[in-house]
Amino acid sequence: MKAIEEHIQPDTAKAGRWADEDTGSAVKTFGPKDGDGWVISTALKTAHKTWGAQVKNLIDRLDAEKGALHMFNDTRCGQ
Repeated sequence: MKAIEEHIQPDTAKAGRWADEDTGSAVKTFGPKDGDGWVISTALKTAHKTWGAQVKNLIDRLDAEKGALHMFNDTRCGQ
C-alpha cells in the first residue's frame, strides 16, 4: 500500500500531467494558424483525449487496489 500511495500513484499522475502539457503544446504547434492546420493536429487531439482517459482509469484502478489492500489488511488484523 505504501508503494502505491507514496510512489506509484503520484508518479503516474505526474507522468500524466507531463504528457498532457507536452501533447497540448504539440496540438497548438500543429493547429490552425491560417484556418487549415495540419492533419496531425486532429490525430494528436484524439490521442491526447485517449491518453487522459487511460491515465484516469489507471489512477482509479490504483485507488481500487489500494482500497482492497486496506480491507484485506483490516480483515487479516481483525480490525
